[in-house]
Parts: sequence; structure tokens; C-alpha cells
Amino acid sequence: MKDRTRIRLIDIAREAGVSAKTVSRVVNNEPGVAEPLRAAIRQTIDRLGFRPNHAARALKINSSRTIMLITNRIDSLYSAAAIQGALAACRLGGFQLIVEDYQADDLGRILGDLDSNPVDGVLTLPPVSDDTTLLAALKARDIPVCRMSPATPLGSASEVACHEFDGAAMIGRHFRSLGHECAAILLGIPLHRAAMLRRDGFEQGWAAAGGNPARIRAIEWSDYGDAFDASDRDGPAVPQSFVDVGAAAARRFLALEDRPTAVFAFNDAIAIGFMWEVRAAGLAIPTDLSVAGFDGGVAASLVRPRLTTIHQPLVAMAAAAVKGLIEPHAPAASIFEVTFVPGETTAIPSLPSGMTR
Repeated sequence: MKDRTRIRLIDIAREAGVSAKTVSRVVNNEPGVAEPLRAAIRQTIDRLGFRPNHAARALKINSSRTIMLITNRIDSLYSAAAIQGALAACRLGGFQLIVEDYQADDLGRILGDLDSNPVDGVLTLPPVSDDTTLLAALKARDIPVCRMSPATPLGSASEVACHEFDGAAMIGRHFRSLGHECAAILLGIPLHRAAMLRRDGFEQGWAAAGGNPARIRAIEWSDYGDAFDASDRDGPAVPQSFVDVGAAAARRFLALEDRPTAVFAFNDAIAIGFMWEVRAAGLAIPTDLSVAGFDGGVAASLVRPRLTTIHQPLVAMAAAAVKGLIEPHAPAASIFEVTFVPGETTAIPSLPSGMTR
């Protein structure tokens, strides 16, 4: 076998029985090669140990082969899943991934970095996907952008989202199928697309299954006051973590008179924080209270009891977003399906002592 540092495209072509141009198309993830042949050439590439010189190629085509992902909560479960998908797509395409934890006062620094070290595209996570100042600055620099779950459409950027409304409606119908007559919804960040769609979807699913919309109690984002970082920054208040938000929501919930028997949380982390707090107060889940979340990541399956939730394919969504930035002919918008994931945190509502069904 040749020294892998000196393996050339022509060596791979001879070994695979194809032209050097065909090998080049596979190495550069270009169209025009059938999948079986593409797979066979990749096997030959791996066997020979070929490693493309991305630096030389970047100079040739004026590409940095770098994607930047921008989130405002690098520590969230949502961001972790999106980073996983984006990183996998970057590796497959021979790109690097840079992750930025973005706050309002970081704009100048990030733009300075982009001016000094250009990237091939930017993936934004919500609510950064609706930061008009940042998006305008990226557009002015002619940097391609893909926005995950934006609140408002923007013609100059591609978008990736999932059926948030449909997923929340599934939870509303599920609660009603168990016989719940009164529910609470723990709301997300105001003006966040997902927060609006999940609230509307839950209410629609609840009503469609015969539930009274007036029997839904909303606990607002502004009610989570003690969950927010005391070192307040400019812009919307930032919680220490979504688990803290869930605990704060639980304290608010426990103070209610005539408490609902079912709770739908904006995301799994809020649901988990909520469950920890109400269980500490003596309530049993799901005997005394049913709880459901939204995201369907690994945390939902690890917590006990296992959380009933809606799975949104964040890893696949972020991978598709990066693919769209790498491949200019990819669709401008992609909408992914969601899945109901039954867990162990929902059940028929308990009856007062002495009553039977």
C-alpha cells in the first residue's frame, strides 16, 4: 500500500476502477454519482487511508469549509442535540463546526471573528433564529444562513422546523383520552415560535377531544421569576436552566387552588424540574398528577418515571440544516414529523377518597 500521505485521487480511481473525476465528485460530496458506486468508492478511500487536503481545496475554491452554529443556550438539551446533528453532517461533508454561545453583547465579537475568519454558512437555533440585528449583519456579509424553528419567515434564509402544533395537539388529546378535565400548560419563552405553536396546538387538541378550553390554566414565562439569573443581561431575562424554570413553575402550581390533574410543559427539561419539585412536595406521579413534555431527547428516557413526551428529531433537523448550507441546491425549507412517546408519567386522574368509577 502506498504511504497514505501520498495517496492521490488517481490512485483511488485505479483501485476502484473509475475515473479520477468520479472520485473527485465523491470526495467533494458533489452530485452525479450513483449511491452504490459512491459507497464503493468511499470504502476504497477508507481502505487506502486517503485524507483530502482541505486547506489546499479551500484556497482553490475560496471556501473555509467551516460552518458556525449560534445558540443562546449552549447548555440546553435542545442545543446539545442540534450540535450533535450539525457535527455529524459537517464531518460527513469534510467541514469543521464552530459553536458560539451568543448573547446580545456578543454581536460585535462574533462579527469581528467572521470578518477575520469567514465561514461557509451559519446555523442559528431559536430564539437566535429571530435576532433581526444578527441576521441583518450576516445578510450584509453575504453569509448563507439556515434558521431552525424561526418565529417569522425570512426570504433570504433557509429554514428547518418540525410540526410543533401537531405534537402539542397529541398531548392535549392524550390527556383527554385519560379522562382529565382540567390541565395546566407551562409556557415557554414569549414570541418563541415553538412556545406559540405548542400552546395553540395543545389547546386545539384538548378542545377537539371534548375538553373545555376554559379549564386550561397557563403558567406564564413571567411567573418563573426566581429561576432567572440575578446577573441580568440586556434583552429577555435568561433562566439559570430550564430545569430551574420547571422547579419555579412547580412552586407556582402548588400554590394554586383547585389544581389541575395534568400538566404539559414547554420542553422536557422544564417537565423534569417540575416533577422533581412536586414530588418533593409529596405528590406522586402519575398517581396524583400527570406530566408530559416536548423534545423526546435522552433525558426523557433516563428520568424515572420515564417522561411521556413528543419526540422532535433535532439531530436530523440540524444535520439537514447543515447539509443545506453545504449543498446549495438543497431545499430552502424542511418540515420534520414529530412522534408521540408514551412514558410512565401520565395516567387516569385519581378520584377523591371514597369515590369509585
